[in-house]
Amino acid sequence: TCALPIYIRLLMERAQITDAVYVGDTKGDADACTFAGIPFIFAEYGFGSPTHYAHKITRFPELLEYPF
Repeated sequence: TCALPIYIRLLMERAQITDAVYVGDTKGDADACTFAGIPFIFAEYGFGSPTHYAHKITRFPELLEYPF
């Protein structure tokens, strides 16, 4: 099993982060975000092809356009 969702939640709790997004490129990243309860931004220029995400970027600078 993948520990990523647990680490995301643990980091958020320890750092008292209440509002976050995760940028990734795989289905595992997307699933971890669902578990952690945070939006997943799909970096289409990466290696995977997840089907569920809150937002998609094709280039890194597009993150500046995300409505944080």
